[in-house]
Amino acid sequence: MRLTRLLIVSLLISLINGSAWALDGFTLAYGQGSPNHLNIYMVGAQWDWDTKLNFGDGWGMTGLWNFDAGYWTGRGDQTGNNRAITIFSFTPNLVIGKLTPFANGWAPYIGAGVGPAFYTHHQLGDAKLGSWWGFQNDFFAGTRFGDQSQYDFGYHYIFFSNYGIYKNTNRVTGNWIVAFTYHLT
Repeated sequence: MRLTRLLIVSLLISLINGSAWALDGFTLAYGQGSPNHLNIYMVGAQWDWDTKLNFGDGWGMTGLWNFDAGYWTGRGDQTGNNRAITIFSFTPNLVIGKLTPFANGWAPYIGAGVGPAFYTHHQLGDAKLGSWWGFQNDFFAGTRFGDQSQYDFGYHYIFFSNYGIYKNTNRVTGNWIVAFTYHLT
């Protein structure tokens, strides 16, 4: 548990000093999920892709790299064990939306991504994950806003899967996660 806390504190310090890794943004998120009435706390760092595909009228497609550290905690299994897990993930995301904001500063978007995730335990509540790793699947929608589109509020649906690599496993799901991102650029 000390290592987990150290990694999260290190990530937060790195986010504060964004120029150290040339970060484009950082995220704080909270949500709830299943199994076993999970509470989800996440911090993240983002790096925008330089490539953009314009569809016209300021709409287009781009992407971002997203690194998340999350603490997922719940009631545990029937014996009260396996109450919490820390998950680290690195996910490339495709984003479709308004690349140049409307006159009022709003820029809506939708997106999705899949990337590797690493767990501190093999089980969370009643869910058996099968291994120390799997894949984070992230589907999201939101909007950027502010005079320089520096703020971002989004909704995420996240689940973790090993896509059948390990048998007799269960899905861990973030049924709703709200995220606030501050963009440095």
